[in-house]
Amino acid sequence: MENKVQYCDYNSVLVVNSAGKLRQVFTPFRVHAKNANGSQKQVHIVDEVRATVEDKLVYIINNIPYYHHDFILEIEF
Repeated sequence: MENKVQYCDYNSVLVVNSAGKLRQVFTPFRVHAKNANGSQKQVHIVDEVRATVEDKLVYIINNIPYYHHDFILEIEF
């Protein structure tokens, strides 16, 4: 099961793992882009975090916004 990622502020996200443990991850952090089939692909650095008016999480990578669901944030708890 993937970790659940939630917006915290422009500088960080909150991550909840499958055991319910919570961790705050601060920018810059690495994410893996997902392929169309859901497998991991290229690594990117997230410089900033934003939320849309619809409350969707957005990663800012090289000054370009991307929806977080297109990436995997792998961290150890």
